[in-house]
Amino acid sequence: MLRESRCLPVAFLVLALLAATAGSAPGRAADLSWLSALSAPNLSQADSTPIFMAAKPRITPKATCTASCGSYSVTCSYTSPTTCTAVDRNCSVFQTGYVQCGSDPRVYCTPDCPVCTDGQIQFQPTGNCCDSGLTEKDKYQCINGQWEYITTLCKLPFCGPV
Repeated sequence: MLRESRCLPVAFLVLALLAATAGSAPGRAADLSWLSALSAPNLSQADSTPIFMAAKPRITPKATCTASCGSYSVTCSYTSPTTCTAVDRNCSVFQTGYVQCGSDPRVYCTPDCPVCTDGQIQFQPTGNCCDSGLTEKDKYQCINGQWEYITTLCKLPFCGPV
């Protein structure tokens, strides 16, 4: 079923005005008395003709902060008046990279900068003595550039006075 268009009478009226003024001689007003016979549609009356309007665009973030983490990056987006901070990872000065938008929590690069060479092992004394008189120590191993706890064991030197 065809519906009456509201734009067609207006377009017709504009074309008629152009045609009437184009045919008039210079210095002579065009005779537009015939236009009174035309009636514009009554736009104040509601009808069932749908009117399509363009949807408002979504508000998108106005800016993005990105911190380089080496082979990848971390990012956050913000809309004014919020601000953001981005700090690139720089392992030569032990700087972990991160981004922070507004009051949101910081998003850090992971894993952190390597602090050891994979496969290295170290022992840290716990301050406790074992029943056998040996010193209790935590064993750590370097995995993916980070020291990770492996186990606790008893090792030399002996606990207590020598």
